[in-house]
Amino acid sequence: LNGVHDGGQVVFQVDCAITKPGDELFATGGHDVLGQWAPDKGLKLDTTKETFPTWSSQPVSVPADVRLEYKFVIKSAKTDPKPFATWEAFEGNRDLVSKAGMKQTARSIWGKKVDTRVSSEALPEALGGQNG
Repeated sequence: LNGVHDGGQVVFQVDCAITKPGDELFATGGHDVLGQWAPDKGLKLDTTKETFPTWSSQPVSVPADVRLEYKFVIKSAKTDPKPFATWEAFEGNRDLVSKAGMKQTARSIWGKKVDTRVSSEALPEALGGQNG
Protein backbone atom coordinates (compact mmCIF):
# COMPACT_ATOMS: atom_id res chain seq x y z
CA LEU A 1 0.00 0.00 0.00
CA ASN A 2 1.32 3.40 -0.93
CA GLY A 3 0.55 5.89 1.77
CA VAL A 4 0.41 9.61 1.24
CA HIS A 5 3.94 9.78 2.70
CA ASP A 6 5.23 8.14 -0.48
CA GLY A 7 4.03 11.07 -2.51
CA GLY A 8 4.45 14.79 -2.50
CA GLN A 9 2.46 17.97 -2.34
CA VAL A 10 1.52 20.48 -4.99
CA VAL A 11 0.48 24.12 -4.60
CA PHE A 12 -1.14 25.75 -7.61
CA GLN A 13 -0.75 29.49 -8.14
CA VAL A 14 -1.94 31.68 -10.98
CA ASP A 15 -1.75 35.39 -11.65
CA CYS A 16 -5.23 36.33 -12.85
CA ALA A 17 -6.45 39.93 -12.80
CA ILE A 18 -9.64 39.49 -14.87
CA THR A 19 -11.79 38.22 -12.01
CA LYS A 20 -14.57 40.31 -10.55
CA PRO A 21 -15.53 40.44 -6.87
CA GLY A 22 -17.34 37.23 -5.95
CA ASP A 23 -15.76 35.18 -8.72
CA GLU A 24 -14.08 31.92 -7.75
CA LEU A 25 -11.01 30.39 -9.36
CA PHE A 26 -10.23 26.67 -9.53
CA ALA A 27 -7.53 24.37 -10.81
CA THR A 28 -9.31 21.46 -12.44
CA GLY A 29 -7.89 18.49 -14.29
CA GLY A 30 -7.56 14.78 -14.80
CA HIS A 31 -7.05 13.59 -11.22
CA ASP A 32 -9.27 13.15 -8.18
CA VAL A 33 -7.61 16.04 -6.33
CA LEU A 34 -8.45 18.24 -9.32
CA GLY A 35 -12.03 17.05 -9.74
CA GLN A 36 -11.58 14.99 -12.93
CA TRP A 37 -12.21 18.07 -15.10
CA ALA A 38 -15.43 19.04 -13.28
CA PRO A 39 -15.11 22.72 -12.27
CA ASP A 40 -17.49 22.16 -9.35
CA LYS A 41 -15.10 19.57 -7.92
CA GLY A 42 -11.86 21.38 -8.78
CA LEU A 43 -9.28 22.65 -6.34
CA LYS A 44 -10.25 26.11 -5.11
CA LEU A 45 -7.67 28.88 -5.18
CA ASP A 46 -7.94 31.94 -2.98
CA THR A 47 -6.67 35.50 -3.12
CA THR A 48 -6.73 38.47 -0.76
CA LYS A 49 -6.56 42.24 -1.17
CA GLU A 50 -2.85 41.93 -0.37
CA THR A 51 -1.99 39.07 -2.75
CA PHE A 52 -4.29 39.86 -5.71
CA PRO A 53 -3.86 39.15 -8.64
CA THR A 54 -2.05 36.02 -7.38
CA TRP A 55 -4.40 33.16 -6.49
CA SER A 56 -3.09 30.16 -4.50
CA SER A 57 -4.41 26.74 -3.55
CA GLN A 58 -3.79 24.93 -0.31
CA PRO A 59 -1.12 22.21 -0.67
CA VAL A 60 -2.67 18.98 -1.94
CA SER A 61 -1.14 15.54 -1.45
CA VAL A 62 -0.57 13.50 -4.57
CA PRO A 63 1.17 10.17 -5.16
CA ALA A 64 4.70 10.36 -6.54
CA ASP A 65 5.35 10.40 -10.28
CA VAL A 66 1.79 11.26 -11.25
CA ARG A 67 1.37 13.47 -14.31
CA LEU A 68 -1.28 16.03 -13.47
CA GLU A 69 -2.96 17.64 -16.46
CA TYR A 70 -4.93 20.74 -15.57
CA LYS A 71 -6.28 24.13 -16.49
CA PHE A 72 -7.58 27.03 -14.48
CA VAL A 73 -11.22 28.01 -14.62
CA ILE A 74 -13.08 31.02 -13.25
CA LYS A 75 -16.59 30.51 -11.96
CA SER A 76 -18.65 33.68 -11.94
CA ALA A 77 -20.10 34.98 -8.70
CA LYS A 78 -23.03 33.00 -7.30
CA THR A 79 -24.97 36.28 -7.34
CA ASP A 80 -24.58 36.45 -11.13
CA PRO A 81 -28.00 36.12 -12.84
CA LYS A 82 -26.50 33.48 -15.16
CA PRO A 83 -23.48 31.87 -13.50
CA PHE A 84 -20.90 30.66 -15.99
CA ALA A 85 -17.42 29.18 -16.13
CA THR A 86 -14.52 30.72 -18.05
CA TRP A 87 -11.74 28.29 -19.00
CA GLU A 88 -8.24 29.22 -20.03
CA ALA A 89 -8.26 29.45 -23.81
CA PHE A 90 -5.26 27.63 -25.23
CA GLU A 91 -4.67 24.33 -26.99
CA GLY A 92 -3.80 21.38 -24.78
CA ASN A 93 -3.41 21.47 -21.01
CA ARG A 94 -0.91 22.46 -18.39
CA ASP A 95 0.94 19.53 -16.84
CA LEU A 96 3.11 18.75 -13.87
CA VAL A 97 4.74 15.54 -12.64
CA SER A 98 4.59 15.07 -8.87
CA LYS A 99 7.76 14.20 -6.97
CA ALA A 100 8.07 12.04 -3.86
CA GLY A 101 8.94 13.94 -0.71
CA MET A 102 8.71 17.34 -2.39
CA LYS A 103 6.37 20.29 -2.13
CA GLN A 104 6.10 21.78 -5.59
CA THR A 105 4.65 25.21 -6.26
CA ALA A 106 3.48 25.63 -9.85
CA ARG A 107 3.03 29.33 -10.62
CA SER A 108 1.31 30.30 -13.85
CA ILE A 109 -0.06 33.33 -15.64
CA TRP A 110 -3.71 33.07 -16.67
CA GLY A 111 -4.05 32.13 -20.33
CA LYS A 112 -0.31 31.70 -20.96
CA LYS A 113 0.53 28.03 -21.14
CA VAL A 114 4.30 28.37 -21.49
CA ASP A 115 4.90 30.61 -18.50
CA THR A 116 4.51 28.09 -15.67
CA ARG A 117 7.41 28.07 -13.21
CA VAL A 118 7.72 25.16 -10.78
CA SER A 119 9.74 25.51 -7.60
CA SER A 120 10.38 22.57 -5.25
CA GLU A 121 11.25 22.23 -1.60
CA ALA A 122 11.76 19.12 0.49
CA LEU A 123 8.87 18.13 2.74
CA PRO A 124 9.67 17.50 6.40
CA GLU A 125 9.81 13.75 7.14
CA ALA A 126 7.25 14.12 9.92
CA LEU A 127 4.55 15.07 7.44
CA GLY A 128 4.04 11.44 6.52
CA GLY A 129 3.06 10.66 10.08
CA GLN A 130 4.96 7.34 9.90
CA ASN A 131 7.95 7.24 12.22
CA GLY A 132 10.13 4.17 12.71
